Amino acid sequence: MMDNSDIIREFITLYLAQTPLDEEALRIAIRNNNLNEIASKAHHIKPTMEYIGAFALKDRIITIESLAKEQADIDLIKDEFAILERQLQDLYQELQHYLNSLG
Repeated sequence: MMDNSDIIREFITLYLAQTPLDEEALRIAIRNNNLNEIASKAHHIKPTMEYIGAFALKDRIITIESLAKEQADIDLIKDEFAILERQLQDLYQELQHYLNSLG
């Protein structure tokens, strides 16, 4: 039976493995200027931010999804994504630090 720290460790490890892959899929959709795919990938990532309590990042992803659905200028989406990338890097570092502290 797993205790709370084991469950937390497993969850964070999975999150740190999967979320960068989802981020890369969104990055590729943006690079390809594929608004439908951008909206789809952003929609896919959205709940994962809530799971971890990253509500500001979730809001940014909602913005990206909305811009794509509204067929907004791709440069606006790229600007939002650039901010999201920095925020995600900070989140990954914080989660890794916390994971390391669990031992």
